[in-house]
Amino acid sequence: MAKLYLMRHGETPYNVRQVVTGRGSDPELTENGIQQAHKAAKTLFEDHAHQIELVVSSNMTRTNQTTEIVNSYLTKEVVYDSRIQEIDRGGLEGLPIDLVRSHFDPLPDHENHPEHGGESRDGFRARIVDAMCEYFKHPADAILLVSHGFSGLIASQIFHEKEISHLGNSEFLIFDPTNIENLSGKCFNQTLISFLQDEL
Repeated sequence: MAKLYLMRHGETPYNVRQVVTGRGSDPELTENGIQQAHKAAKTLFEDHAHQIELVVSSNMTRTNQTTEIVNSYLTKEVVYDSRIQEIDRGGLEGLPIDLVRSHFDPLPDHENHPEHGGESRDGFRARIVDAMCEYFKHPADAILLVSHGFSGLIASQIFHEKEISHLGNSEFLIFDPTNIENLSGKCFNQTLISFLQDEL
């Protein structure tokens, strides 16, 4: 089974302005974001390159740029996977984060609220879990997933021994499958849910 490294992309102008950035927004990295990616890449190269055999990018501009920088150090095979893209926040994209938290967060599953569309949190969770469970079963020693902030939060809720409240730009989490309680059950249940949804 593969150890997974889940890394958030570098800083974007949306992060600087503190506005909602999801699957419907595709900003480039700032100069600071580029430097953050280089710093993270050096850490990965010096401490983890001997394990990482594959790099998976969510295939958005900010993750592709981060992946390109990181892989200039690691020089591994790169593949792209839309399942690890950020949640689609519909009409909330580009709004100030503080506004969204105060007005929309109290709503149940607010990303799928009829007023602004977007992707449901359950649907987002399902595709992140689906991807991670597939990569856990990969024969590589370790895989680097270059993804997004909310992806990291959801992944930590499900698979990490310590749930996080924030994943900074170009920070990464390590998921060791040998330390994940009931990994097969979590992945089996997700596979079953996906199968049932396909049948409906």
